Amino acid sequence: MGWRKFRAVSLVLLILGLVVLHGAGQSRRQAKIEVRPTNPTEDDSITLVLSGKWPNSCTPESPRVRAIGNRVMVETSNPSDVCLQTITPWELEVPIGELSADTYRVIITFEGEMIGQGRFEVEESEPELVDLEVEPSSLGLGVGEQKQLTSWAIYHHNGLGEKKDVTDEARWRSSDTSVAVVSKGLVSGKGPGEARINAIYEGERDSAVVAVKAEEYLLTVDIQGEGKVRNGGIDCPPDCSEAYPAGSRLSLTAEAPPGWEFNQWKGCDLGTHAGECGLKMDEDKKVLAIFEEKSDIGEAKVEIIPPSPTTEDPITIEVFGTWPNSCVPNYEDYQVDEDKETIEIDTINESEACLTALTDYRFEVEVGALPAGEYSVTVSYRSPPQDLDEQIIGSERFEIIKESGECVLKVTSKQGGTTEPELDDHTHPCGEMVEVEAIPAESWEFTGWELTGSVADQFPPFPDDNPITFELRKDSEFDYDAGLFAHFAQVEEPKPPSAREVNVEILPKDAEPGEPATVHVYGTWENGCIPRYDDLEVDFYGPGIMINTINESEHCTMALMNFDLKADVKELPTAFHVDVYYEDISQDTLELIASEWFSQ
Repeated sequence: MGWRKFRAVSLVLLILGLVVLHGAGQSRRQAKIEVRPTNPTEDDSITLVLSGKWPNSCTPESPRVRAIGNRVMVETSNPSDVCLQTITPWELEVPIGELSADTYRVIITFEGEMIGQGRFEVEESEPELVDLEVEPSSLGLGVGEQKQLTSWAIYHHNGLGEKKDVTDEARWRSSDTSVAVVSKGLVSGKGPGEARINAIYEGERDSAVVAVKAEEYLLTVDIQGEGKVRNGGIDCPPDCSEAYPAGSRLSLTAEAPPGWEFNQWKGCDLGTHAGECGLKMDEDKKVLAIFEEKSDIGEAKVEIIPPSPTTEDPITIEVFGTWPNSCVPNYEDYQVDEDKETIEIDTINESEACLTALTDYRFEVEVGALPAGEYSVTVSYRSPPQDLDEQIIGSERFEIIKESGECVLKVTSKQGGTTEPELDDHTHPCGEMVEVEAIPAESWEFTGWELTGSVADQFPPFPDDNPITFELRKDSEFDYDAGLFAHFAQVEEPKPPSAREVNVEILPKDAEPGEPATVHVYGTWENGCIPRYDDLEVDFYGPGIMINTINESEHCTMALMNFDLKADVKELPTAFHVDVYYEDISQDTLELIASEWFSQ
């Protein structure tokens, strides 16, 4: 007797045109299997999501899970006696729980009939690095002394905490290498002071504070200008450094030569009364004595007219002050740099000598209207006959704001479309509601707006409203008040449909139940990605024959080619179906590519 082959979809028995008897003779039905999470580890609670389209009232329910070795069996049933003719989608979540690391095969049955199978892998969970600890947290040592720090990585693994010594693997840094240096946790004292030793390992970090002590400390004196500093063994210049016992106290005195005057100390810790600098030597210290040359040059005051200018106002800068007679600053020229937002006013005096008597002076510089921004004004003075180089004698800062009644909207894009209104700067009354629409070009699509200025506060980041409507408000951060950049993306061309074909037959065609036979699978497939035989399983409980094929190539061509594979079966069941599965390793997918029913 030969084998008759027929598709599962043809085995439908209608009763009164409305319902189908629930039981034997029903059509072959399949369940899709989804593993959640997609790439589980042994720490994850795994759920299988089953789905399909079946006759209503007869969909799988009441899952019962059996896990044997690396196989997971899910048995389902339905108490209904009849099935409605209407085909309806269904979905069933099956909690599996945690599994050890392995590759698992899933078999799904519905009232004894296999309706799906698949495979998934549970990976071994990696310990999670949660913290880094440096021990000890503080350390004291002397100059030239060495002490060891240890860095511990704290992991969380399978609900437990683990600790690993990563002293050699961690990156170590010193905040001050003049105080201490470190290599693989070994700290060496270099000079008195305090430094923080940092350990960094895989993004986690911790540190320890290292204090290095010395028996004596070094004092260094620097001088700015012309002058001398004396006392306590210091006579600077030329002797500008001296070592002192730790904890000792001393006082330095600043002395200015003719034509110079002492201005201030920097680095003193016990006061600077009458040019005196008091110090306590508890660390290496540096002090600076600042002297300034005496000068008869006065100061220039700067006034902006109007006081709060807008972009529409012509600006006048008035410079005035009190100066020694015959040496007052005379206006020479001015320069405006709108990019740097600076205005430089140059003055000059060509007298060879200045009288002691003081006199008032005043002049105006008409600059005109300028773009919005925060500008700085400097006034410089030079006197060639007196060999006086250019010096800054006055400065001021002021802000220019946009005309209060108008706001500027800037609409831009890079490629892929335009907008309405067009891509350009547009002026509108401030407070007006403005609408902008993105118009993609052919084969492009609009993906969202990039917002700057006052419009950015009115929407979440990168909105995709199209058109977008907003209130135009003033903003001083940019040279416009609101900015919109339209983003477009190119639309991918649809790929031509696949012309795959898969056929299944039993060889020899007159094989009897209980005899050995060969399952022949053949057809056409994309070149480079044809199914290759992986393994075969015979399930008499189903009953059914499952043939698993595999592909590991990442590149398929559109050209089709024939494929032919055979799988031997030691003993044929009486009636059975053959399911052929195709696992694409490169795409991480598993699909049923053929399902045939055979009966005697």
